Amino acid sequence: MPFDGDAEALLAAIQRQVFDSGDYQIPWIEPEVLDLVGFFDVSPEDQPEFVAQYGMQPLIDVANRVGLENTIAWCNERIEKQDFTLDELRALQCISSSGTHSPLDICGVSTRPENHALFPLATEQVVRVFGKEQLQPEDVSGDQYYIDEKIPGAYERWQAVYVPVYSGDSVTQAYVEGASGD
Repeated sequence: MPFDGDAEALLAAIQRQVFDSGDYQIPWIEPEVLDLVGFFDVSPEDQPEFVAQYGMQPLIDVANRVGLENTIAWCNERIEKQDFTLDELRALQCISSSGTHSPLDICGVSTRPENHALFPLATEQVVRVFGKEQLQPEDVSGDQYYIDEKIPGAYERWQAVYVPVYSGDSVTQAYVEGASGD
């Protein structure tokens, strides 16, 4: 995947490619997920922290647009028609525990291992897996899971790692590996 050092842009490009290809599962709508996380019990003053912690902003945006009482019906209608934008899919994911089993389940970028995040593989782990610090394109060709095979547990479910790939001395690509779902 082309990479210029901007991990946020890398994740966005991967997700756009997956969404456009349709290579993901439609999440199951499970309204009880909202009760499990205490969605309806959050006080207005605690709402910003709650929304950030659970990644609920896409669902809040829909609720603000269609009304909280119509949100579940809106989600069910989108699922039935299978007609939604990437932002609307993110809202659907907020009321599902199944996810999409794809990179669409990665919610952000981190500098360290974190749930639902893309993060860089530590240099010592890069060396352990590939035998060197700076990868070249030929080091990561094919559909093999290099990292998981050599370091089981380097990332967990709902996580993804990336390693910069160089052409000469310049970063031009990233190798990305991760797991979502079962």
